[in-house]
Amino acid sequence: MDKKTVLERLRLAAPELKALGVEHAYLFGSHARGDADQYSDIDIALEHPSGFKIAPRLLLSLYGLIGERLGDDIALDVVMLPAKTRSLEVAIEKDRVIAF
Repeated sequence: MDKKTVLERLRLAAPELKALGVEHAYLFGSHARGDADQYSDIDIALEHPSGFKIAPRLLLSLYGLIGERLGDDIALDVVMLPAKTRSLEVAIEKDRVIAF
């Protein structure tokens, strides 16, 4: 899946994600940089007031919703912001592309 498609699908899911408390969603990693290959996962960072301390059930709901919108056969990695470590936040900030 290309970068444009990922961003479009995240934007379409924005109302549902916002209803779950997500303030912003970003694409980062190889898909954001444009160097993803067929084996690359899709890295998504979500800004949420709870950050990395988000309730497990809510995190699973967010994963499920994004997975449904992007496709069940997609390898997906979701990271919450603020992140647990500053180094992770720096890595995300380096190449993130805002979806909403």
